[in-house]
Amino acid sequence: NQSLIQSLQRETEGIQAFGQLLAEERDALKRGDFQSLSGLLTRKVELGQALSRQLKAREAQMGTLGLRAGPEGQLLGRQVDPAVADAWRQLIFAARTARDGNALNGAVVNAQYALLARGAAVVSEPMVAAM
Repeated sequence: NQSLIQSLQRETEGIQAFGQLLAEERDALKRGDFQSLSGLLTRKVELGQALSRQLKAREAQMGTLGLRAGPEGQLLGRQVDPAVADAWRQLIFAARTARDGNALNGAVVNAQYALLARGAAVVSEPMVAAM
C-alpha cells in the first residue's frame, strides 16, 4: 500500500505542476505573449508524457491490489486502505482542478479568437463598402 500511496502522491504532484503550467499559459494568452506559449507547450507535452507513464504504472499497481477507478473517479475495491483512499481523493481533486484550468484556457482562446474575427470583420467592412 505504501508504494501505491507514493505513486499517487507523485502523480498528484505532476498534475499540480501541469495545472501550474496551465495558469502560466493562461497568463501568457491574456498578455498576448506568444513566444512564451511555445516554451509552455513544450513543457506541457513533456509533463503530459511523464504523467502518462505514471498513470500506467499506477494502474498496474492498483490492479495487483484489486483496486480500480470507477466511472465517476471513485476508488473501487474490496478492501481500500484509508490512506490510499485519501491519496486517491487528492489525485482526483488535482486532476479535476487541472481539467477546469484547461477548460478555462480554451475559453480564453475562444474569446480572443472571437475578438480577432470581429476585428478582422470591422477592418474589412470599409474595404468592401468602398468597392
